Amino acid sequence: MGEPRYPHCLLELYRSEIFGERISLAMLPWAKTAEERWKLGTIAQLESETKARLRPLLAKYGLPLDEGDVSGAVAELLPILTAGSWEDFMRGMNADLHKFLAVFRGIESIGPEEDRSILQSMIVHEQSLITFTERELAGDPHDSLKDVIDQLAYPLPRP
Repeated sequence: MGEPRYPHCLLELYRSEIFGERISLAMLPWAKTAEERWKLGTIAQLESETKARLRPLLAKYGLPLDEGDVSGAVAELLPILTAGSWEDFMRGMNADLHKFLAVFRGIESIGPEEDRSILQSMIVHEQSLITFTERELAGDPHDSLKDVIDQLAYPLPRP
């Protein structure tokens, strides 16, 4: 990923939310239970709301707000993510989230003080998803999304 250049690295944050939203929604038909569908939908909701929170920061720096077409990348990754079990998906998601967290921390470290709160919120966002996967993998699925839901302005109703 190289050394991020501020503010252009903000596009990486934005695009990660766009992709996260789209892949979560694309996985809904794969979910085996209403609870899994709710969890994927809640993740998509977090990505949607976070994407919206990032737009003013992008606009501040004159960066593009268009979402671009990620359908090819989603179509390529979807069969891989849905080939295994929910537990397999959680393990893979956890590993990917740790990589994103490192990138987000790097971006936060080079951002100006005036942008710090939104950049810090991205770290909280990513950590909440890591906590979700860890709780799922530890066999504690009932409140696994608590930290995610705590960030939502518009949480989905639980089935």
